[in-house]
Amino acid sequence: MLKKDEVSDPNSCLNKATDDMPIFVLKAADLIAVKALSAWIAEATRLQVNQAKITGACSALEKFLAWQGENPERTKIPD
Repeated sequence: MLKKDEVSDPNSCLNKATDDMPIFVLKAADLIAVKALSAWIAEATRLQVNQAKITGACSALEKFLAWQGENPERTKIPD
């Protein structure tokens, strides 16, 4: 999901988090994000998480990979 869509969707994961809830955001520019997201998908599959969440994560992974392929100069190890 694009940042602008996540922020504007009242039902997004970001907006469902309460103000006192810690969150962790992965960005497509982060080279580690693809491995982290892949690991999350594998564990969610093993634990039989709701298939819609897994499908959403797989879609995000595809978008991360596409973005990285289109923007290699903006892809990096995080600071």
